[in-house]
Amino acid sequence: ATVVWVGINGKLGGILKAEDSLRPSAKDAIAKLQKSSIDVIILTGDNKGAAEMCAKNVGIDVHTNVFSSLTPNEKLNRITEEVQKQEKELVARKKTIFRTSGRGTIAMVGDGINDAPALSAADVGVAMGVAGTAAAMETAPVALLTNDLSRLADTIYIGRRCVLKIRQNIFFSVTTKLVVLGLTFAGLAGLWQAVVVDVGSALVVIFNGMSILREAEKDDARRNKISHEIGVKFAEEEKEKQKLLAERQQVHSHGHSHAHDHSCCDHGEEKEKKTVTPSCCAAAVTVTAIQNQALR
Repeated sequence: ATVVWVGINGKLGGILKAEDSLRPSAKDAIAKLQKSSIDVIILTGDNKGAAEMCAKNVGIDVHTNVFSSLTPNEKLNRITEEVQKQEKELVARKKTIFRTSGRGTIAMVGDGINDAPALSAADVGVAMGVAGTAAAMETAPVALLTNDLSRLADTIYIGRRCVLKIRQNIFFSVTTKLVVLGLTFAGLAGLWQAVVVDVGSALVVIFNGMSILREAEKDDARRNKISHEIGVKFAEEEKEKQKLLAERQQVHSHGHSHAHDHSCCDHGEEKEKKTVTPSCCAAAVTVTAIQNQALR
């Protein structure tokens, strides 16, 4: 965020704060990622106050998962440290007898030129395609062609479902073939039983894989509904902003015209003491209070 101090005739007139607005889908996307047991960390070059406020709005722990005022090189070092940490944990697990999975995956999401080094160092670099710079798009192997961050959570979910289906299909196919092979050696199964089991297992594998398509259709319908609700909410907020801006401009123009009327009335009465009626004083005070509130 950037703070602007406004001075009028050498005196403080107000303070303005300019900051990037939060993406409408950010909070929902972070909630989905955390529900999927994914640790979300903020790496930003903004100051500590802006970073913590953003983290609070989206539900990220400000004490452990927020790193602010980082340079591009410091972002790169953070990503490199996380990758090395995962590598050490993998080496430690290899020494044990039971190891069912590999190391964790480090993903980096960014859209600026300052994020390019960190995007290249991460296991998976994701660039925001609409608002992203050319350097980020060229460096990251994955690009989101939309500003909707919930697509990232959906992509991870679909990837995990695909891996699960692949494991299920491999396990089912190998198990059925081993069973048929054992029955054949035992003399309990013939050629036609083996053919039926082979064709049947192939059909089961195909239908199991196609179940992802049905899930994708349901997810698309749900996502379209959420996008529509977000769009309606955003349109209402913009309408309220335009209405408030029009009211401020109307009050500002009314204050100028009121001051102009007073100057015209006082011009022909230089010898007399200039006075203002109580109603005019109340109107002037009201206009000043509204202008001060708008500056805040």
